[in-house]
Amino acid sequence: MSAPYHYRFFDAELSSEIELPALGTPAEIPQASSESKAVAVRLAAPGLLPEQSVEWYPLPTLEDTPAFLRVGTVGDHYLLRCDKYVDFRIGPSLSEVVVHPAPDLPEHTLSHLLLDQALPALFGQRGRLVLHASAVRWQDRALVFVGESTWGKSTLAASYGDAGGYLADDAVLLQPGADGQVLATASYPGARLWPESFDALLGEDARHEQFAHYANKRRHTPRHLEREAPLPLAGIFLINDPYEAPAEQISTAPLRGQEMLLLMLRRAFALHATDPALMQALLQQAGSVARSGAPVRALSYPRRHELLPEVREKIAAEIAQGPME
Repeated sequence: MSAPYHYRFFDAELSSEIELPALGTPAEIPQASSESKAVAVRLAAPGLLPEQSVEWYPLPTLEDTPAFLRVGTVGDHYLLRCDKYVDFRIGPSLSEVVVHPAPDLPEHTLSHLLLDQALPALFGQRGRLVLHASAVRWQDRALVFVGESTWGKSTLAASYGDAGGYLADDAVLLQPGADGQVLATASYPGARLWPESFDALLGEDARHEQFAHYANKRRHTPRHLEREAPLPLAGIFLINDPYEAPAEQISTAPLRGQEMLLLMLRRAFALHATDPALMQALLQQAGSVARSGAPVRALSYPRRHELLPEVREKIAAEIAQGPME
């Protein structure tokens, strides 16, 4: 079966036997290079691979990696298993993904796990710095928010609304640009929110769809939003535990050196994150962020929707201040 659907994912061409509406229509591939070689997605017959055929190893990538993710090898292929739902078999050239879905897996769940787990991990294994993050377009630059699940990175990003724009809500590629800049490229646009945050920020009647059958989050993609070209990085903000933040207090603290590098490595997608060569490549990419001068801050605030305008003002002030020596 030939792949009938053609898209762009990050900066690479993607051909797929599975329709992926979240990726929209095909777009020009900017500055194609050896790093952005094409990816093909193939659909296998339903059924996970036999357990005895897989050699499993840990997945020490994201601090908030879902517990249902397991990674191993089948022969010379990587295998990413998402609980009982789907196996993604990824070839050693990191240019093909063979999808083995469980019988009767809903299409929207399959799309979510492919776009938000398998493909970001594939690009990360290529030595690209792909962060588990939310991001928004802000003054023609990209603001990137990282943090553990339920700590509010999607909510903060969505609060920018028409004042910014949803650049991405799960994976952001960071790569060196011209003149020492770092460019941020979204996987695809949209926001995923818990019902309470969705209703508070977007309204009960806002258009949405379920993004996975096992989760209660709602996915929103504004109709006016188109795919973004890579944007210069404005800054990265690590959201701390909002339940430990003092009431009414919004604060930031600079992250430097090893602390900054560890932040990015711990939030980076990969398949075999203990591979020394891969770690060296990701460290080089993270180092380019540190050298770019884009501020990297820890951000603390209580999780209250009415405080979000003040949080955005604080972020703008931090960006204006620039890096702290």
